[in-house]
Amino acid sequence: MAADLGTNQARFIDLIKTLEPVFIKAGKRASLLQNTALVNKKLDTGTYEIDVVTNADIEVQEMVLSELCRTELRECRLVAEEKTDFADKFNPDGELLLAIDPIDGTYRYAAGKPIYSLIVSLQAPCLPLYTFAYYPAIDWAHRFVNNTHEEIGKRPALQLFADRRKAIAYSYGDPNKALPESMKEEAKKNGYVFIDKKELTLDCGAGTMLLAGVVNGYYCENPPAVDGLVGMHYALAHNYKIYSTLRKEWPKPGLGGIRYPGCYFILGE
Repeated sequence: MAADLGTNQARFIDLIKTLEPVFIKAGKRASLLQNTALVNKKLDTGTYEIDVVTNADIEVQEMVLSELCRTELRECRLVAEEKTDFADKFNPDGELLLAIDPIDGTYRYAAGKPIYSLIVSLQAPCLPLYTFAYYPAIDWAHRFVNNTHEEIGKRPALQLFADRRKAIAYSYGDPNKALPESMKEEAKKNGYVFIDKKELTLDCGAGTMLLAGVVNGYYCENPPAVDGLVGMHYALAHNYKIYSTLRKEWPKPGLGGIRYPGCYFILGE
């Protein structure tokens, strides 16, 4: 069975890579819709960043899923940010998981800001195998395949309130409460401090700060399946240290979506 799963991983990774032009086209569609997108409230968690959705989120997700389900990738489990028609076309008991966030950073997108992304990934339980993150408004992309990373395009010039490369940036949660004392001590020993990304920039989330190279640490609490393992994939590709309380199991329903219970942080050089 393990050999079969390994074969499927390689086959599905090769297959999903061929669909990257579809992901790019869908991202560009999001850019075209940005000025006229209608904003609605989909959740009531009290956190605006995850409570809002636009009609563009729905259209972009359907563009991607309609192509994915034409291929053998429909054999995978699916976690999608929005509830749409094509989301029911996949196998809930699949050996691998497909995840899609059609517009990561919807609240910034709705405000007319340029830094938002489409994220598509293929995962084993709590392990990213393939991640494609595309920022259509600035034509910037990242492709992760197993332990490799390719950056395409020019990095955005983020406006930071302070130079904190030794920051472990996070977008939500409370690492001081969630992490074991031993892990917090490791961060401190390496000269790192946990900082809410709002203290560093309003331009983007903590994950984008990591991809842009302005911080060398990243923390994610109860990582959403659709975008929460990007930091882990970055760490695997760049040989960063990973400190984690996550278990090798499938994500579960949680506040604001399907999430991996636990938390992790990564440390660079």
